[in-house]
Amino acid sequence: MSKMSKISKKNVSDIYQKKNHVEHILDIPDTYIGSVEKNVENLYILNEDDKVIKKDIKYVPGLHRIFEEILLNAFDHTVREDTNVTQIKVDIDEESGRITVFNNGTGIPVQMHEEHKMWIPAMIFGELLTSSNYSKTDKRITGGKNGYGSKVTNIFSKEFIIETIDDEEEKKFVMKFENNMSIKNKPKITSNKGKSYTKVSFIPDFERFNVKGFSKDMIGYMKKRVYDISACSNNNVSVYYNSVRVPFKSFDKYVKLYAPDDRKIVHEIVNNRWEVAAFLSNDHFENISFVNGINTIGGTHVDHVANGLTRELAKVITKKNKNVKNFYIKDKLFVFVKSFIENP
Repeated sequence: MSKMSKISKKNVSDIYQKKNHVEHILDIPDTYIGSVEKNVENLYILNEDDKVIKKDIKYVPGLHRIFEEILLNAFDHTVREDTNVTQIKVDIDEESGRITVFNNGTGIPVQMHEEHKMWIPAMIFGELLTSSNYSKTDKRITGGKNGYGSKVTNIFSKEFIIETIDDEEEKKFVMKFENNMSIKNKPKITSNKGKSYTKVSFIPDFERFNVKGFSKDMIGYMKKRVYDISACSNNNVSVYYNSVRVPFKSFDKYVKLYAPDDRKIVHEIVNNRWEVAAFLSNDHFENISFVNGINTIGGTHVDHVANGLTRELAKVITKKNKNVKNFYIKDKLFVFVKSFIENP
């Protein structure tokens, strides 16, 4: 019995473990960024001719998520009232795997945090559970409120560099993180009277995603998201992919990427928060939708638009002495929704 007790005590120590926060994120990535295994999913991507196509692709959701976090950070600057963003530039080097996302909006304050005694850019990109979106009273139409965001990108990267100019302080801040945020190099702060901007550059730790680099389909999926951002940004913003400007800014021109050449598109800017479009689908109901720049799969906002369209179409069809069930009408729609919703 005493021998069994010793074995049990040893096993208990093995079973009950304590990890630090970064170790927990790396060991249980699904909780924070989604699966790190290859998934097969039927998705819209941009092919090599910049045409939107839908196909079964193999991709790693977690790898896409760490790209998404940085891309949406740049987009969020376009909807904040205190910025003058006119450019978002995304560069993806397929050979090295390096991703760089730049925006020329208001830079991050290059100041020392009074309470935590660390530079604010270092804190928000290198310290977990830090955010500017924690206020429960503020009405936000931007993403991110859990304090992870760009930090999980840093944690799942071999190298992560944050660079920003604060034109009010006239300072430039550059800091490099390495090996899953375990190495935090000393930031370089210099005097600089240039225009403000923020640039994030990172190389994913591909081994943690069980891949050697980005596949062609993965590149097509990420490039499609860059095009999404151009469609969701206001008309003052030019979006670039690998130094080439996305050839449209408006949502209706984005919708044309999906529609056959002979298909009539109905489009309406409802107000400054909602924009919708629709055309006849080929075989069943489909939707492409965005909430605060985030690409969503359906949702109540899509139902709100699609059901309203269906009801109005039913009234027109009924006047022509044809009784068609709403289900069949909706099944023939391809609906696009761009929305900005407070604290979704």
